[in-house]
Amino acid sequence: MGFPLEGSHFLVTGGASGIGKGVTSCLIEQGASVSVVDVDAETGATFVDENDAAKSQLRFYECDITDATQVHTTVCEIIEELGPLHGLVNSAGIQETTPIMDIPLEKWQQHLDVNTTGTFLVTQEVCNHMITEEIDGTVVNIGSVAASLRPRPGQGAYAASKAAMTTFTIVLAQELAEFGINCNVVHPGPIDTPMFRNVEEKQASEERATQLLLDRIGRPEDVGYLVTFLLSDMAEWITGQSFTVDGGVVHR
Repeated sequence: MGFPLEGSHFLVTGGASGIGKGVTSCLIEQGASVSVVDVDAETGATFVDENDAAKSQLRFYECDITDATQVHTTVCEIIEELGPLHGLVNSAGIQETTPIMDIPLEKWQQHLDVNTTGTFLVTQEVCNHMITEEIDGTVVNIGSVAASLRPRPGQGAYAASKAAMTTFTIVLAQELAEFGINCNVVHPGPIDTPMFRNVEEKQASEERATQLLLDRIGRPEDVGYLVTFLLSDMAEWITGQSFTVDGGVVHR
């Protein structure tokens, strides 16, 4: 069963690579139009070229989501060019593995700036638009099992920034319910993305797979399918919830 999304327009941050790319691909498959926002212009252009058959559904916008002015300008440009937004997926993020005692302040702050403040800035901009236009929209934030269930040594900055996203989502759901806007958070486990491969050595990655009930590292689309459902009308009575997509890692 699919989740028809024809006529819907979504913004996906970090949508040109990793989990965000998987989300974008799933949304396009279901007929949605997607505005991809990413700081990496080269990666964004490559992704658009790879999806030439769906170019009428896909547009890329270069934007640093930690810059409030850029976020405002980009969201306004997206709406002007492609019309009202019906939902937002906050997938942009960074991760470095460093013990808490060794994290430089600037690296700690960078995790908070991108993973937490960037999410706040884009959410505020898009949700104000949906409220003004009286759109019953949806926000899906991409968290991590490192924040919700199973943090690991070296993930202090990353886990803290993603844990903030969980409580942010719950409060957002409470505050936006009166406007018909649903808000949920998805916590992926180990997913085969460039960011995951940068953190995990090959041997460690293979070892991680043995820790999963389903015996494989996840694919970006594994997260994308759940996000697509949450953005569809089938999930209209779901808000303020946390969902884990981890291949069963928390039960090993």
